[in-house]
Amino acid sequence: MAYIETGTGDPIVFLHGNPTSSYVWRNIIPYVSQLGRCIAPDLIGMGDSEKISDPKSHTFAENSRYLDAFYEKLGLKKKITFVVHDWGSALAFDWASRHPEAIFQALRSSAGEKMVLEQNSFLEVNIPLSHLIPLTKEEHDEYRRPFLVPGESRRPMLSWARQLPFYGEPSAFTAVASRYTAWLKKTRVPKLYIEADPG
Repeated sequence: MAYIETGTGDPIVFLHGNPTSSYVWRNIIPYVSQLGRCIAPDLIGMGDSEKISDPKSHTFAENSRYLDAFYEKLGLKKKITFVVHDWGSALAFDWASRHPEAIFQALRSSAGEKMVLEQNSFLEVNIPLSHLIPLTKEEHDEYRRPFLVPGESRRPMLSWARQLPFYGEPSAFTAVASRYTAWLKKTRVPKLYIEADPG
């Protein structure tokens, strides 16, 4: 499998979807490479990876098998962060469900607490990366304003993030999310879906 690798530290694996390749991450990896070991493979038959001779083998299961071997070969065994798109999300979620001990769950650890409360990672890393048009200093400062003092002033950001459900925990919010998901599936309440270009 062809892949791009840059940076050092804990692994950050970028998985593309169909019909793209690792090229899709070209404008993202340069901004993330200082945070860890960035690895972006080309799925089998895509990008610079070789094609499989049997055309019937281009399946989810076969790609999953190749990725398992790829992770093993590169020694990716712990603290993995996935950045995913399209089919890459399914491949990453499948792998993570089979290797939960290997997934970086920083926000529930003391390291995650330090990232948010002391290093202010949500505002200094996440916010800039989530904007296609770079923030002005004034705009960025407005996001920072309620959280200028390191420590407990930033606790609300950490508390919200820790309520995201992983493997059924925290159970209170997992129950809420399950309830409203079931409701959304059956309700006739109108919903508005917006797709933008660029999105």
